[in-house]
Amino acid sequence: MEEPVVTENAGIYVLRWPSKALSIRVDRLKNRHDALSGEISVLSEQPASPGLLHQARLNLSSTAARDKLIKVLHGRWDIPDWDQIIELTCLRILQHVRCGHPIVRYADMQTREHDLYFCQPFLLNRQANLLYGEGGSGKSFFATYLSVLASFGFTDPRTQLSTMGGNVLYLDWETDEAEVSERIAGIVMGLDSERTDAGLYYRSCDLRLVDDIEAIQRICVEQQIQLVIVDSVGLACGDVLEPAPVIEYFRALRTLHVTTLSIDHVRKNPDSGKSSAFGSVYKMNLARSIWEIRSLPGQEQDELTLGFYHRKVNHGSLHHARGFKVSLQEGFTKFFPQDLAEVEELASGVDLKYRLYKCLVSRTLSKQELHDILNPDNDPHGVKLDSIRKTLERNTKMFNKIGEQWGLVAHATNDLEV
Repeated sequence: MEEPVVTENAGIYVLRWPSKALSIRVDRLKNRHDALSGEISVLSEQPASPGLLHQARLNLSSTAARDKLIKVLHGRWDIPDWDQIIELTCLRILQHVRCGHPIVRYADMQTREHDLYFCQPFLLNRQANLLYGEGGSGKSFFATYLSVLASFGFTDPRTQLSTMGGNVLYLDWETDEAEVSERIAGIVMGLDSERTDAGLYYRSCDLRLVDDIEAIQRICVEQQIQLVIVDSVGLACGDVLEPAPVIEYFRALRTLHVTTLSIDHVRKNPDSGKSSAFGSVYKMNLARSIWEIRSLPGQEQDELTLGFYHRKVNHGSLHHARGFKVSLQEGFTKFFPQDLAEVEELASGVDLKYRLYKCLVSRTLSKQELHDILNPDNDPHGVKLDSIRKTLERNTKMFNKIGEQWGLVAHATNDLEV
């Protein structure tokens, strides 16, 4: 009996026998009570009679279940090898699931075959990314913007943001199709495009991600999805205060083998003044790159100012804060770069070296004067005088002390990414 050609992607197995013009697909695998079961679809690929022969849920470990399936298949297409075909199907899938991925010697390990970033600096490629912030801060808006850039293959000439490109799946637990559609249309029009052929797919969701993962896996495979947006984690995960549901959530994301961006809400620590994603600490532990978003309070409806602050990355160094101004006028949504050091309410998360540089352009100031500018309310969680002193003294190629005053070194330029 010839061996089948076996492929696996996102938990979906396809076994093909080219000489027999036959394929078997097995997905929605569940392991309960030491028995592995899955939904099996048997398809004929014969030119004269292609199509589905039978579909059922099969206990891959049960001899009785296999015998029953073989009997049904003989009645649909009478070929002599059904017993061996079904036996091989069950055996190969059981072996793969129970053995897991093969071990690899260091000498044989592969180097990175893909870019580190799907969208620099916001999305690590083929990793779990997290964006958190307060309600109404623009999280979903920005995620939609990235979705449009990816699915249309755009580079925004104003922000210079671009992505690797690819089909996008937007999983929505919070709003509805009409609202997301309007958001997409405004962004596309703001990019001066009339295209409608993007590989951008929307799906309204009700179940927890782990309870719906098989259907999402199938969509990712069939539509060749490269980026999945989850909006938002609270409803997609369940009880985010407990470690187990959060761990299950990230484990499910990992089975998709694509870049993911999870949108989440914020939790503030009143003692430290710092913030993090709401719920279990495992969110911050398991996401590979994490950004916080803040928006300027009391903004007009036709304009948003957004600040992004990099809180964690597992590869390389943290990126400097990034800012955008968003214009929403007459159905057009346009993103523009925004220097956060010039927005007092959002400047606290900007690199201190850059904020000092901005303060000292065309003038000299003492450490105390700099402190009064950067922390006018003397906030205990704000910039400290000692931090200013250390930053000035450590960066002598940029800052120069003249008596008790500090200024910029002649010909010093800002080489910071902001």
